[in-house]
Amino acid sequence: MNHSVAYKNWTLSALFTFSKGNEIYNYTRAQLESGSTFYNQTPLLLKRWRAEGR
Repeated sequence: MNHSVAYKNWTLSALFTFSKGNEIYNYTRAQLESGSTFYNQTPLLLKRWRAEGR
């Protein structure tokens, strides 16, 4: 929303922005749990691999 009020030589403007109902993308978590780099990984990757049929 954008609002402006003018009186003689004065102008007051206000801009309001908002967002609702969105999910936040966690880039750090995506990098640490990707398993595609040699950087430190989270403990969730320790027992990630499973044999076929299990």
